[in-house]
Amino acid sequence: MFMRSLAADGRQSGITTVLLDPGRVSTDMGRAVAPTTPEAAVAKLVRFIDGITPDHNGLFFTWKGREQAW
Repeated sequence: MFMRSLAADGRQSGITTVLLDPGRVSTDMGRAVAPTTPEAAVAKLVRFIDGITPDHNGLFFTWKGREQAW
C-alpha cells in the first residue's frame, strides 16, 4: 500500500514509481543456489528501468518484465 501511495503522490510531480521483483538472486539472503548472480539481476532490472514510462506508474513487475498482479 505504501508503494501505491508513493506512486499516487509522485504522479503529481511527474515521478514514476514501480515495484520490481528481482527474482531469486545468489546473495547471502538468496543463497548460493539461486539461479541469478547479483550482476545479472541488476543488468536485467536496469534494462527494464530504462524502458519505464509514466504509464507504468504504480505497477508491480517481475524480473522478467511481466506485470504482476497485486
